[in-house]
Amino acid sequence: QLVDILGKSSSMVLLSCRNCKIGDTEAGAIATAISRNRSFRIVNLDFNKIADEGAVAIANALKENNLIHELTLRENRVGKLGAIAIANALQQNTRIRELNLQSNCIGDTGAVAIAKALPFNNKVVNVYLARNGISCAGALALAASLAANTTVTSFNLRGNAVGKDSIDAIRRAWEDRKGVLQL
Repeated sequence: QLVDILGKSSSMVLLSCRNCKIGDTEAGAIATAISRNRSFRIVNLDFNKIADEGAVAIANALKENNLIHELTLRENRVGKLGAIAIANALQQNTRIRELNLQSNCIGDTGAVAIAKALPFNNKVVNVYLARNGISCAGALALAASLAANTTVTSFNLRGNAVGKDSIDAIRRAWEDRKGVLQL
């Protein structure tokens, strides 16, 4: 019933279900609503229990509704498969300006997928990947991506074991950019 209401509301710009104990099943229902409702611009599902299955459903919805410009899934259970799906959506939905996946478990595989997607999306300005189990390999891919996508002006990779070489590579990619860099 909630999906029907969310799917039909023509004036709802913000969909915020923070700390609502949403799991993959509920995320799938929310994804259906996102696909149907073209008035949503911001989707905030922070502090829930959304894992890969739910993240994949939301990513598929982002491909259908290309008017979403902010997706935040901070402190969920999104892993590498969810991150790969979101990265694919990021290439198709070129209106996304903010991606927040802080405190999930995307690892290097997810970070590399997002890094590959960023050059295809010149609208993204905020990317938050803090505390995601990312190491040097993922961070180096993100550094190369930041060199190719200069529209990113806020980037957070804190709380990952990325190492000095990766940090130096990211700083080099960031050199002539104004904005917030958190490593």
